[in-house]
Amino acid sequence: MKLKRPLFICFIAMAVCAGESFAGFTCGGPLKSSQVEGFKTFFDPDFSPSLSHMGGAVAPENMSKVVSAAELKNLEVEKPAVAASAKLDSSGAKSLQDWLNANANDTIPGWFSTTLGIVSPAAWIGLAADVAIQLINVAGDAGRIKLANIAGTVSEGGFVGVVHRIATRDRGGRSYIWNYVYTAELNGKKITFLLAVCSADVVVK
Repeated sequence: MKLKRPLFICFIAMAVCAGESFAGFTCGGPLKSSQVEGFKTFFDPDFSPSLSHMGGAVAPENMSKVVSAAELKNLEVEKPAVAASAKLDSSGAKSLQDWLNANANDTIPGWFSTTLGIVSPAAWIGLAADVAIQLINVAGDAGRIKLANIAGTVSEGGFVGVVHRIATRDRGGRSYIWNYVYTAELNGKKITFLLAVCSADVVVK
């Protein structure tokens, strides 16, 4: 995968593998792995992609999403479903604002929304896994926005969420894809901001 900025965060627990991608598990975006881990704690309970160690060394390439046939049916959908959503409390708002300011000059894509809340943009619907993973690199219909500008929108009560789905890869097989998102008003427009995209191989048990 190509990134506009060569920052590919591959993590299992708190280990960081910058600039690499693995067959099993990858994440991309400007947030550091510790910040992504912190983002998971905004939800009750904490969000987890629930990956499983498939043998060998405990490393990203050996972590996959194991699902039953029933779970596959629920997740292999056109539109990413909401896996977790929350309104930021004062502590969460400060943390998110600090993380965005710490990466102030980086940019992420945004998509215009008709509502403040966690909803997958229409442009995310029906994408093959290979394309969905690259969303972090594109310019959404709202363009690419500096994190410093997004930080100025963060306040208590702001909406954060995780959306997820299973999609087919062009080369065969399936990927479980989950996106970390934040929705706010910027310059009078409601926008869904894509903070990070993560992907793991799927194993059907």
